[in-house]
Amino acid sequence: MTDRLRFDEARWQDFSKSASDWFWETDAQQRFCYLSENFELTYGVSPDQILGKTRQELLAQGALNSPDVIQAHQRQLGAHLPFKSFEYQIFNTDGHAVWVSVSGLAFVDGNGRFAGYRGVGTIITARKQAGQYGRSCGGQTRFGPARGLPAVGHMGCAYAE
Repeated sequence: MTDRLRFDEARWQDFSKSASDWFWETDAQQRFCYLSENFELTYGVSPDQILGKTRQELLAQGALNSPDVIQAHQRQLGAHLPFKSFEYQIFNTDGHAVWVSVSGLAFVDGNGRFAGYRGVGTIITARKQAGQYGRSCGGQTRFGPARGLPAVGHMGCAYAE
């Protein structure tokens, strides 16, 4: 049975690593209390700048995110609802705005009381920039043959085959 448990644990670790760039956890006051080892490399911000803060505090920095979006997300968190692919912007340590997508689930302690959230995060800046590029080209979209991936040229709105 021990070999089976190790196999299952390794399987879930592989699944989770392939599904996101980093893992995070908040406490019952919704302050970040855990960020996985690869957080700084991927996110571009030291964990020391995030740990102990709430997502609301992060979202308010730099006025990059709509107050309506922040409030709607806060209502989700206040109701302890799960969320998927919540997108927001934050400045990294180089001063560049990066787009982030996070998903999370509330968890409870041994007494059934809300204990915080656990979730995953992914940097989506390239995807957002590609979407802006497509919109700036009048929404023209072409897909590369056989791969289903956008085939985008380097100048203007040219597209490669």
